[in-house]
Amino acid sequence: MGVSLSQAAVNSKIRKAPQSELCVADSFDDEMLEKFTAIPYGVDRNEWLATHTLALFENVNALCGTVGELCTPASCPTMSYPGVQKAYFIDERGKRHQYSAMQYIDSVMTFCERSRKNEVLFPTKFGSNFLPDFEQHCRRMLRLLWHCCGHLYSKHWDHLAALNLRPQFGLVLAHITRIAKIFTLMDSKELTLLTKTLGLVRPPYVSEPPAKRIGAFDDHFPNPSNKAMPDGKAPHFPQQPVARQNDDGSLELECYLEANPQPEIKWFYDTAQLSQGGRFNFRLDHKGGDTYSAVLQIKDLADSDAGAYRCAIVNPYGKGNANFNLKLTGFSSPTFIEKPQISSRDDGRVMIMEFKAKSILKPTFVWQKGDDIVAESDRYKIVLKEVGANEYYSALEILEPKKEKDAGQFVCTAKNESGKLTATFSVKFEVPQGAPTFTRKPQILQKTSASGDPAIFFDIGFQAEDNPEVTWLNPKNKKIKESSRIKFNLSPDGGSSTYTAQLELKNYKAKDSGTYTCNIKNNAGEANVELTLNIEGPADDGADDGSQ
Repeated sequence: MGVSLSQAAVNSKIRKAPQSELCVADSFDDEMLEKFTAIPYGVDRNEWLATHTLALFENVNALCGTVGELCTPASCPTMSYPGVQKAYFIDERGKRHQYSAMQYIDSVMTFCERSRKNEVLFPTKFGSNFLPDFEQHCRRMLRLLWHCCGHLYSKHWDHLAALNLRPQFGLVLAHITRIAKIFTLMDSKELTLLTKTLGLVRPPYVSEPPAKRIGAFDDHFPNPSNKAMPDGKAPHFPQQPVARQNDDGSLELECYLEANPQPEIKWFYDTAQLSQGGRFNFRLDHKGGDTYSAVLQIKDLADSDAGAYRCAIVNPYGKGNANFNLKLTGFSSPTFIEKPQISSRDDGRVMIMEFKAKSILKPTFVWQKGDDIVAESDRYKIVLKEVGANEYYSALEILEPKKEKDAGQFVCTAKNESGKLTATFSVKFEVPQGAPTFTRKPQILQKTSASGDPAIFFDIGFQAEDNPEVTWLNPKNKKIKESSRIKFNLSPDGGSSTYTAQLELKNYKAKDSGTYTCNIKNNAGEANVELTLNIEGPADDGADDGSQ
């Protein structure tokens, strides 16, 4: 059944110009094929190569499938194609396999299918880049596809004739040859064999240029007057489409085009046509002359909006498509509706840290001060309310805020499966002029008292004007009075209105453990500091706590 290269030359004929009754595949002359395969201006070289390589894989796979039942280990025990009588399949590890023709073809199709599904080799997501050796990988794919076509020609040419598939086969082989030449994907020896086979399968013809048609509008643009079309320009894209994010969070896909007259625009997501309104907004801006800008704006972005978008453009002179492979991550993360702010109520008795966020996915809210998680208490109240569709209000309310406890940075983290949002609050307490302020870190010192007894000294350094008054509170929050065990000392430090305040506690015992408070007050204000004392040993109920 097979026809050798030399035998085919005897049977070949110069093809006639395409007539209406011929197969559409036979109507593609070399000039038309050259136009369809030339790299358009502004289109990435690797994108164009990927498009044609995968299209050829699909076509060759379909052609090979038509003779699957005829190409058996009995009829084709070895893989052969023009110039090679016995081909070995070399796998990705470099191992050689002597397969029957159909095993060889199956291995080629498996290799190509795995390559097609490999996101690293053939990236489909917006912002992804091709590997540096991408052309080398396509070189191997195209050579293997040529081997499969060469086998169909060598061994199954009559089968293709019986199936009326010779014109389609010839067009696919011409397509392989054209791409191999554009991207230099074959060495001279193999390209010579491919070109010679193509000349036998698909002899060239020269067709006369068609007369200018009357009423050459298609169904999309009716021409009831049946007059000759004026000069115009088919849509084409002079530069690569772009994607950008706006300040309001929306995304715009934009493609620049040239056309005359003004084209009609349609946008698609995968295969579904998009409709104007809601989250999607279309516009076509005239930039002057034959130049336009087609824009798709997507509002309220979510990760699920990732995928393939297409801008389809048509006017009476032709059609065009611009493709976007959009990759989105983190677009379903929470976003601010109202920025973080600090307010108060009840004449300053309650401080409120609050914000509003929008989250398509259900979020969680966690409040922290420094590294510590904030939990609700008699002073802290955490508020969380859903105030609208996917809109949330979060607040932390602090009752009777105090500088020594509440000054610092609070953070609320709103988090969902897509990402997180951080609201930061810096709490500062303004100190009136002359009010007490601390000049050094409070400390607890262990010394020997003047009487020779072991003693604990609570030591505080501060600055204050107008005769400050110092008050000490015990762990029970009661005012401490001096006694045989407890002495107070307030002395100037020598600086401008700076002092040292001390509480001396002699013969200390375990019962003295707890948090002590030093309150410093003058006419301008007051300040408090806490010191925690830990004493190990048995509790002594008889100890004097110094309470008044």
